[in-house]
Amino acid sequence: MIVDFIWVTNYKSIQERNKLQVDPSVTAVIGKNESGKSNLIDILGSVSLIQGLSDDTYKKTPQSMDDAKMSIEIECSLTKNEIESLELNSRDKKSSFYISKEYAPFKIAISGGIKEYFNETEFQSNLEVLGRVLEEYKNEVKNSTTQKNLQIYFDYLKGATNYVVSNYSSHLNKIKNALIGLLPNDEKDTFQKTFDFLKAYFANAYNLLPKFYKYDENPLLSQYTINKEFLEKDSSQLQSLNKLLMASGCNIDDIKTACINNPNDGRGMEAKEKIKNGIKTKIEENFNNFYKQEEHVRIIVDISRNRLSLYIQTGGPILSVSERSQGLKWYLNLYVDILANNLEGKNVVFLIDEPGVYLHVDAQKKVLELFDDLTKDNNQVVYTTHSPFMLNENRIDRIRTIQKDTNGNSEIITSVMSEKIVDASKSESLSPLVSSLGMKLYQNLGMSEYNMNVITEGHSDAIFLDAMSKKLGIEGMKFIPSIGASKSVYLTSILWGWGLRFKVLFDSDKAGRDGRKAVLKAYAFEVDTPAAKEFEKRNIVMIADVLSTVDTDADYEIESLIDDEDYKKINPNYSAEVIQKDERLKKLFSNLFADAVTKEEISLSENTFSNFTRLFEKLIE
Repeated sequence: MIVDFIWVTNYKSIQERNKLQVDPSVTAVIGKNESGKSNLIDILGSVSLIQGLSDDTYKKTPQSMDDAKMSIEIECSLTKNEIESLELNSRDKKSSFYISKEYAPFKIAISGGIKEYFNETEFQSNLEVLGRVLEEYKNEVKNSTTQKNLQIYFDYLKGATNYVVSNYSSHLNKIKNALIGLLPNDEKDTFQKTFDFLKAYFANAYNLLPKFYKYDENPLLSQYTINKEFLEKDSSQLQSLNKLLMASGCNIDDIKTACINNPNDGRGMEAKEKIKNGIKTKIEENFNNFYKQEEHVRIIVDISRNRLSLYIQTGGPILSVSERSQGLKWYLNLYVDILANNLEGKNVVFLIDEPGVYLHVDAQKKVLELFDDLTKDNNQVVYTTHSPFMLNENRIDRIRTIQKDTNGNSEIITSVMSEKIVDASKSESLSPLVSSLGMKLYQNLGMSEYNMNVITEGHSDAIFLDAMSKKLGIEGMKFIPSIGASKSVYLTSILWGWGLRFKVLFDSDKAGRDGRKAVLKAYAFEVDTPAAKEFEKRNIVMIADVLSTVDTDADYEIESLIDDEDYKKINPNYSAEVIQKDERLKKLFSNLFADAVTKEEISLSENTFSNFTRLFEKLIE
């Protein structure tokens, strides 16, 4: 499942009901110090869509509030494969989860697709079979307390139509173990099939639930001194070692055997080899696919009588972990954490507070690339940052802002362009974004010294172009979104004043044609004169210019370049005509399209490829 929205109510400074819109891929959260960014990451990191929130988390309500008023609401979308897996028939492909103490003894209420799933006839009929067997044979259970508990367990299972049943496996096992010996032989097979069906049915849905995972960096050390005092003290160093061992398929008992209990005999040697082989096969070999750098990383382990030492080689000399670059260490720490927490192959929402604070500029940019890689398998990343280098200037639609009001209450704001951002905090809240957009020319949102600067009418157009240029492997362009066709002329003035190459892409509609005239007028050209046509050839492209056939009486927008067949791959109800009528739907579709293309979830038609290829040829010439 992909998380779409999260509502947080009454956690620390987040007192009012606040909505976080989560991008299908990467979401950045910016804001002043003490605005509530870390509080947001903390509460999301406490969420489990199986277990709800812990009692300790509920204690972190504002002092004036009752902890029963704390709540988390999460709305998710089911992917196409998940819909098929759950065999859902309804058009409601959303699933919502409501976490609050008010649902006790349950922790999470449900609605939408997942509720429909547990209301299916086959599940309900198997649950009824289990209930009839329990009713018929529970009185034969000798212990009266066990009898009562069996009924309680079954009542929990029946709650699956409205709530998440966190201990379904344990409840089913206890019912089975208590009753199986009481059944006649000719009923046992049917009972076992019912049990197996119910257990698999629960697992089929619950295994799809996103896992919220907060990454707390606890770096690997160059050396660990292994003795009883070290292993008995719950220190950050021990946690770091334990993480390394778990990631390699080993545990603390293995290092005890290798360094303390049997350091000099065969068992100790076997334990050492197990650890070394685990680090090589489970960490090193797969880490190189994760790291995706030209250099090949070797992780070398030396285990002496009471010491485990870690070294890394990347083609040059063998160096201790502490001597390697901050960027490599950050990548390695994250990857070991993923393995240790068994997150590979799962649907994860990674939550990272201020990633890469100590990394240099290039390493921070590599972290952004890593985030994009992490999200290719239906994972999502939500992170906070103060660094302008940790923001993707081409996707400011993915950036959220958080600020505090005069009463100290945090407010999450979906768009960095929102008028809700108060003047008092605007400068500091948006400083990383402003810095990202205004650092040096070659680092700006698009104002490139060396590439073709392409001005679009809006953010949606830039998102389409960014996704398709990457898909087609076309480089040499930067896309700068304006805030409407009529405003594009102001961006051309800036670029012209700086002596930078640019082209303006206009829709072939009234607004686009008026924008074209405004640009020509700004540069003192009369429309349709030879001089104007020469300027247009260098600096203006109309959407209709790249279509193979056009109706002179029709309007064409960038959405016209996408074949209707490809619209329906995103949503059967979509088409260019439908999208162009609704500005909000246009923005939504551009993001859905870009993510589907980037993650290769859809195969585009030849017509779409041809249209965008012709467009890029026009823009780059």
